[in-house]
Amino acid sequence: MGPAGHCSRKDPAQAYRPSVRPASAVASRPLVRGAGVLAAVLLVPPWTPAVADAGGSPVLELEPMVVTATGRPTPLARVATSVTVISAGEIARRQLRTLADALSGVPGLRLVPLGGPGQQTSAFLRGASSSHTLVLIDGVRANDPSSPTGAFDFAGVSLDNVERIEVVRGPLSTLYGSDAIGGVVQVVSRRGTGPASLGAGAEGGSDHLASMTLEGSAATSTLDGSFGASAHRTSGDSVTPARLRDGAREERDAFTDRTLAGRLGWAAADRLELGLTGRWTDNETELDPGAGEDPDARIHQRAAYLRGEARATLADGRWESALALDHARHNRRNRNDPQSPSDTWERSRFEGERTALRWQNDLTLPPGQVLTAGLEVGRERADGRSQVDLGGFPLSARTDAHATNRAVFLQDAFEAGNAVQGVFGVRLDDHEDFGAQATWRIAAAHTVPATGTRLTAGVGTGFKAPSLDQLYGVTVSGFGVFRGNPNLDPERSLGWEAGLEQPLGEGRHSVAVTYFASRVQDLIALAVLPGGNSTLENRDQARISGAEVSLAARPSAALALSVAYTYTDARDGDDERLLRRPRHQLTTRADWQASPRATLTVTATYVDDWEDVDRVSFERVLPPGYGLLDLGLRYALTPRATLLARVTNALDQSHEPASGFAGPDRAIIVGVEGRLW
Repeated sequence: MGPAGHCSRKDPAQAYRPSVRPASAVASRPLVRGAGVLAAVLLVPPWTPAVADAGGSPVLELEPMVVTATGRPTPLARVATSVTVISAGEIARRQLRTLADALSGVPGLRLVPLGGPGQQTSAFLRGASSSHTLVLIDGVRANDPSSPTGAFDFAGVSLDNVERIEVVRGPLSTLYGSDAIGGVVQVVSRRGTGPASLGAGAEGGSDHLASMTLEGSAATSTLDGSFGASAHRTSGDSVTPARLRDGAREERDAFTDRTLAGRLGWAAADRLELGLTGRWTDNETELDPGAGEDPDARIHQRAAYLRGEARATLADGRWESALALDHARHNRRNRNDPQSPSDTWERSRFEGERTALRWQNDLTLPPGQVLTAGLEVGRERADGRSQVDLGGFPLSARTDAHATNRAVFLQDAFEAGNAVQGVFGVRLDDHEDFGAQATWRIAAAHTVPATGTRLTAGVGTGFKAPSLDQLYGVTVSGFGVFRGNPNLDPERSLGWEAGLEQPLGEGRHSVAVTYFASRVQDLIALAVLPGGNSTLENRDQARISGAEVSLAARPSAALALSVAYTYTDARDGDDERLLRRPRHQLTTRADWQASPRATLTVTATYVDDWEDVDRVSFERVLPPGYGLLDLGLRYALTPRATLLARVTNALDQSHEPASGFAGPDRAIIVGVEGRLW
């Protein structure tokens, strides 16, 4: 297994050979989790799961394919870039419920939630800013154009109908343009397969948690389809730690989420395929935005992602042409009512949209080359309104902005036998506000046949366009008026990496080490104006370096162990540590097939101290590091139904992932999942 249980590019044991293990360790996809369906699941006739063999016979796990790193399906072992793939089997085995859960422990990535379930969650990939990670959902850019920095909020993104998650570390602007300085995270939906099937399940537990999901799949010779739906609610814990409550009574911050996702495919002709994917989310979260408990603050968010694609195979399979139309829509509404007539109340509404057309052509050329060329045009819009009443003094502001970006890109993926693989790419973006931006990237890998040692190296540039809010936004709050700066330049980066992977013990064990470094210029920083108002300007720079070390071992067919360690040194131009980037981060995991029916998972995480800004005083502080222990159990009740149990934060460790924001207490959750037919 890869670092922290993931299948990773920096994992020679997984990359060079498929693994055989008891089928009961390859859990069928999580289909539905909800107490109400337990009886129905247990009463239906036995069946044989599509993924797992209930009798315990071995199942062959095929090597994963990766799309994000090169823009086209490529075997993981032939990708010359640091990649982690989280499969549907791992999602089921580890009982992962959200995108944030799945990304926890990925090498080089730190997630920072501002509290418990549903609270805003940022990702810092290889020390880059939270706005430097691009998130794709089935190829659709999921970053909200109306958010302040354009950073993606990883909170509450459920894993309904997800086939795999791909995390590519390092600059990828040559394929995806803006936002991909630190890397790219892509969520790929499950494709319908086999006869019609339907699954259901339920979970309940601590903090009044209740969750139900439903998934289905079917395919014929020309049509395939899949869908997933879920509803989730928890009363949660208080976001505000006890040290900041000043003796006030704890007020829980609840979270409610609903998700619907689907995928359709049609083989319209021998060489023409049409596809449609969609995902819709609706959630509401209670907040504590100030310095203490706030029972009336909440945010309601909706998002929809839709992609239609036509893919043609021409010239006897040597030319593949794909035309895709994407649309993403975000809606956020904040509300904070006053506790007394003299209190401040706030209202805000933000809507963001992005529509893009992408035409990509992949031409296979001898010997061992694939030339990729494409065009892309995208238009994004942000519309926002904010109101604040400062004890009888009302203020309001309006933002209405849009921008168009056009791009052309070219990439050559080359091979020299089985020992050398690489990629070279260039891209030119033309943004209507700041003009042209060129980026390039080259990466290569060489395998030493005698030892299986794999050496990798890569270097590339990236950029982050200012968000519409940073350019044109106007917002009022209790802190003053913020106005964007239309003269901002993009943030620009140069990054490189070098790595070594070594399989050991005939492929049962592995070790991988990767060194990375980058420089980011023209970072956008807040500028406080006279009177307390604020704007933005390009003035900062960053120097980032670090290392990722991964160890994996399989002492027996029933036991898999993994360790993932990341060292990060991220500093600004004044040699100050960048906020919320710990130097040391460690995740260890053990997966044990205790019996043909039972699978146990133990995960331990340690996060070193880091620099942050205090929630109350706004001064720089050094919060202490913390460690967490999570436990999971899957037990096959019948060939058709599986009992689930897990304990998060099993030692009930008090911790603050961000200064002044309390992490969740210990939670015990039980449930069942299975197939209805």
